[in-house]
This record gives sequence, structure tokens and C-alpha cells, in this order.
Amino acid sequence: MRKLIVLLGVLAVLTVGLVPVMAQDQTIVEIAAGNPDFSTLVAAVQAAGLVETLSGEGPFTVFAPTNAAFEALGADTVAAALADQALLTSILTYHVVPGKLFIGQISASETLTTVQGGAITVTKRDGQLFLNDNVAFVMTDIEASNGIIHVIDTVLLPPAEGAAAEPAPAAESAGDTVKIRVAHFSPDAPAVDVYIDGVKSDIQGLAFPEITPWIEVPAGTYNIAVAPAGLTIASALQPPADFELPAGAWITVAAIGTFDRGRGSFTTQVIVEDHSPIPAGSARVTVFHAIDGAPTVDVKAGGAAIVPVLGYPGKLGSNDGVATLDVPAGTYDLSVTPTGSDFPIILDLPGTTLEANNHYFVAAVGTPTEPGVALAVTPGS
Repeated sequence: MRKLIVLLGVLAVLTVGLVPVMAQDQTIVEIAAGNPDFSTLVAAVQAAGLVETLSGEGPFTVFAPTNAAFEALGADTVAAALADQALLTSILTYHVVPGKLFIGQISASETLTTVQGGAITVTKRDGQLFLNDNVAFVMTDIEASNGIIHVIDTVLLPPAEGAAAEPAPAAESAGDTVKIRVAHFSPDAPAVDVYIDGVKSDIQGLAFPEITPWIEVPAGTYNIAVAPAGLTIASALQPPADFELPAGAWITVAAIGTFDRGRGSFTTQVIVEDHSPIPAGSARVTVFHAIDGAPTVDVKAGGAAIVPVLGYPGKLGSNDGVATLDVPAGTYDLSVTPTGSDFPIILDLPGTTLEANNHYFVAAVGTPTEPGVALAVTPGS
């Protein structure tokens, strides 16, 4: 309960004044810094280390609750949240969506993937637009030079703090099975064998940066471990761990981080992918930042950021390093650069063709000095 109160308290600092003045000439941070009503917001952004990010070129879409939602909360809860950087960052980034989305674009969407990694649902009821079923808009389309602000009447809670999100439509008819695959994204770890419930599976000799095909298994809890190829589970690269695989889900289990003879950051990351129906004429792209030690990045198409502020898992607090978006099918000149900068170009992918009704899983892998890309394509249903 205390954590929930802290979470609500810190979101009070996101309250946006209802009359933007010269907003289009100012960044989101400049709007906040130039208005005394935003002094706590500025403090929160500073405490979370997001000033430089939110001052970058973006663009960003920010959802901000009204003062009325928090008038009963005191300063102590805000101060407590300011002292918890991971919680603070999770809250702030859950209210930020990559891109500059006007209300008409939001209305045409079903879900929005936030910088925090969690999804916000978009629904219409009685002619009114809602986020996460019950969060209404007070004012929309307040433009800044690097994004846009929409004022909302209720606090948005990250999935980990609030109710579980509704399952994707694809899950409704998926029965009692789950699709799963394994990815080896640890650049210095050896090829591995995968053990499931203590038994060596058919996934053997998986080397960096390979991704296995999908396999379908009954939904449930599985104990999974990876060990150097040819060795027993006793030599697992990290202790075996239980993974909950819910019915209807599509899950990639990725080995990430550096092994460094057992002294590195090696871990496993569970990536739940969106395999609901793809809009006609579009491709779905899931981007994963798997380069330990690399900066937060922007993924660009033709020089414009389509996935800004993508961090390695945990880089932005509780973020999972994943962003998903639907784009019109076509050919794109893609690149990856540090957030807010055009140089250096970390990855350059000109002439990348994305075909309609395909799911593209694209992972930035390797090391900061030797980056690369791992790709897997799944045809849509």
C-alpha cells in the first residue's frame, strides 16, 4: 500500500497547466522549468536522470494527470518517491510514449507502448476516448518543440503496480498452449544447451547470436536453465529459474549480458511479444536493446526517431529494453544512434524492407565496440 501511495504521490508532479503559452517553441522540459507549477516535475525529472533525454529531439508524447487527482496527497509521499530512483523512473516513463501522437492518432490505436515498456490500452465508449479503460482526457494536443502533452483525469499505473492488462486478441483462441523460443544474445558466453524441468531439451548447441524457431508447449510454469553445450545442468551459467508461461502468449527467452567467466552481468530476459492481428498493409516490429554497456538509443527511419529512448533492460529503472510498433509496409533506411544525437551511428541498416503482415523481431546485440543485429521474422496469421 505504501508503494502505491508513493506512486500516486509522485505522479502529482506531472500535473500540467491547462493554458500552454508559447509551448511550441519550448521543449517539454523547458515548459516545465519555465512554470512554477512544474517545480516538482522538474525535481522528479532531475532525480530520475531524465533531463537530457526529455530535452532531446524526441519526439515524445506525454500523458499528465490533473491536480484534482492528487489534491489530497501530501509532500511526504512525493519526497519518498524522489528518493527511489527506480520507482520514479518507472512511473515517469510509463507516462511517455515514443513519437508525437495527436489525439486523432491515439484514437486510431488500440494499444500504445510506453518508454517504460508497459502498454496503455485505448478504448472508446459513448463517444469518449479512454486510456486503460477509465482514464479520460481533460485537454489534448498541447504541443512542445520536441513532442506533445495530453492532460488526463486519472493516474496511469504501470502494469506491475496496477491490474493486469487485457490479453491480446490472439490469446483468446490460443487454447492452453504458449509459443516460446530462445535467443542467445550474450556475446562472450559459450554455445549452450537448454534444460527444461531438469531435462536437456532439443535446443542444443545454441550459439551467439542465434534465435531458435518457435515451439508450442502447454501453458504453465517451467524450470529453465542453460548450460555450456555438452555439459550437465550442474554447470548451468546461472541457477535454474522458474518461468510462468501463460496460455496464448508468444514469449522469447533471451540470454543477455556478459558472462566473463561467471563474473559478468549474464541473465535471462523474458520478452512477451504482441502477435495480435496486424493492421492491413502494415508490418509489426519488435525492437530489443541487448547490448550491455551501450547507451540509451533512438531507432530512426530516414533520420527521424521512430523508437526514441530505448535502453538496455534496467537502464531506465524497470524497463525491459523492448519497444513494439506497427509501420506501413515498405523499404526504410534504418539507423540506431545515442538518444538525442545523430552521431555516432551505432547501427546502419539502409534499404531495410518490411513486408505486410509480418512480425519482425530485431535485436541490437554484441558489444558497444562491436554491435550487430539479430533478426527473426514470423508471418502473421
